[in-house]
Amino acid sequence: MAVEYAGVEQTHAHISQKVPSKVLFEAVLLAIILVGILMFLRAHPDDTAGGADSYGYVSEALRLNTGHLIAAEHVLTPFGLPENSAITHPLGYAPKGFDETVPTYPFGYPLLMLFAFRIAGFEAMFWVTPILGSMTVVLTYLLGRFSLGPIGGTIAALLVFVLPNYLMSSIAPMSDVPATFFTTLALVALLYPRPSPWTALLVGSAEGFGIWIRPNLALIVIPTAAWLLWQRDRRRLFLFFLGMLPFAVAEGFVNQYLYGAPLTTGYGEPPLTGDLLDAGQRCLRYLQRLNEQQAGVGLLLAGLGFALGQLSTRLRLFFAGFAGLFLIFFSFYTIDDAWWYGRFLLPGLPSIAILEASAIVRLMPLIHQRWFRGICVVLGLAIFSWASIEYSRSHFVFNLGPEDLKYQLAAQLAVQEARQPALVLAMQHSGSLRLYGGLDSMRYDLAPLPQLMEILQHVTQVGGNVYLLADDWELKQLTSGERAVLLAGAKDLGHVEQSHATFFQLNILQPKDLPVQHRLNATFGHQIVLRGYALVPESPRAGRTMKVILYWQALAMPTDNYSVFIHLVDDRGNRVSQTDSYPVDGRYPTKQWTPGYTIVDEHELSIPTTAAGQHVQIIAGLYRLDTLKRLQPHGSSVPANSDYVVLGSFDLPNN
Repeated sequence: MAVEYAGVEQTHAHISQKVPSKVLFEAVLLAIILVGILMFLRAHPDDTAGGADSYGYVSEALRLNTGHLIAAEHVLTPFGLPENSAITHPLGYAPKGFDETVPTYPFGYPLLMLFAFRIAGFEAMFWVTPILGSMTVVLTYLLGRFSLGPIGGTIAALLVFVLPNYLMSSIAPMSDVPATFFTTLALVALLYPRPSPWTALLVGSAEGFGIWIRPNLALIVIPTAAWLLWQRDRRRLFLFFLGMLPFAVAEGFVNQYLYGAPLTTGYGEPPLTGDLLDAGQRCLRYLQRLNEQQAGVGLLLAGLGFALGQLSTRLRLFFAGFAGLFLIFFSFYTIDDAWWYGRFLLPGLPSIAILEASAIVRLMPLIHQRWFRGICVVLGLAIFSWASIEYSRSHFVFNLGPEDLKYQLAAQLAVQEARQPALVLAMQHSGSLRLYGGLDSMRYDLAPLPQLMEILQHVTQVGGNVYLLADDWELKQLTSGERAVLLAGAKDLGHVEQSHATFFQLNILQPKDLPVQHRLNATFGHQIVLRGYALVPESPRAGRTMKVILYWQALAMPTDNYSVFIHLVDDRGNRVSQTDSYPVDGRYPTKQWTPGYTIVDEHELSIPTTAAGQHVQIIAGLYRLDTLKRLQPHGSSVPANSDYVVLGSFDLPNN
């Protein structure tokens, strides 16, 4: 039979007749469990501020510590250029005017981090999320205990704790778990068996602070108000809105100050789709991923809980509606390309867990022997938990800390290798370079390419050094677009294996400034021109290696990806040595070459000792690897009826 609440219908007799010793025992036990969960989460810490989320929150907390959420940019002025925050702002921030930035993320979670920072320093900021994550599990227990008793509360808390999305979000410094904590706190206060004016104020305050953390938590005002109206409790409804009012007013003032309007946030317009079919498919993906994370039985348990669970009809509708609100809302979000985006739905997770626990509690009496029933429940929950934890392991949830350490390691590499004055191009590392390296960073992905190249050319002309720090996946994207020109002539200064990031010094040249030893004007296939070359050393010797530097320029977008060949041939045309490869070590395919920009292409050619005493030529050209057909060159340096250019002739002395 369904169980209702005191003051609403009826509650468990033991709720109002607790023995103080039992209450004390339960409180101590919950405290021990809370500490145990916290220690588990801190056994897999992710204490690095990198990327957009964690850097955004940590750096915003540090800005709050100074009392200034708006900060000036000082990236381009050292090189005599006007600031342009639209192309220099790091991840986690947005431009404000020409020379200032404002946080993208809401201030609620950074405010909690600030309290931790003031109490125990920088590292304490990374304890906020696991502490609130541990408390969320305890709050879920209390929420389940109100209606399902201690066993039901324990089951619900366990279902929350082992969910991979919960574990990931409790380890990493992100706002999803803090948002879930305040949402769950509001539910506990709303459904407390002995409601009072103070609990109503707490509901409003918790939801208000939740909006500070994630503005879209304003959604939960709907089910909260609906529940209170359903209970015909207008007094608590008034107190609920009264408790929320100061937070809503503060949110409006901050939004007005930072973004120009009370209802505008740093997120800008939400990425919503109007396509109902697309939203429906995304909804199904969310449900499927949740089911996969819950040992393949999560949807079954939730469905049984909604239809037949050990809850009143009102509570089943309330919890289902509460969780469904987040599911429907985020189904219209276009951001959904990985399993971990299920973290968006975490504020609705305790409600889902209550429904699932109510199904288990309903099914338990079907096993008549109590001892056997206990064994089945414990064994079933153990298997369920093991499957969820294994999902977390297989999806590298517990490797977040070592993985994110890349931001600190990459910043250290940049500090070690960069020569001042330096300008470092970055995207994924744009914030962590500033935090951990103190280096000026500029986004390589924001400015139109001509504007970007003009800025970089100016920086080099006034004596600045230009660098690029990028993860491997970023390099793949760069080499597939027009910005691959940045890598033409780039010097690899180091790759930290743990970081999967490479630090380059860029060689930004204009055609008129080419440091070539020999100028050419050989045109290949009316698409690509070889402007010149350099040989290092200029007088090669047998048994040594020489560097051949080619300076290419596209006249039009090349139609194919061509390989470069450099051959060393004797007087009879016999090949003595050779090197064949795609340009720029494969980082800049010719199909991506943008007309007008110079490509610096370095190759190494080994000269065998057997070539000593011979007269040799170095020839070079382009060909398609799939057909081996060479592009026909034209120009004064091209021998008649030849498909190559001559880069030099030498007598190799006997050693």
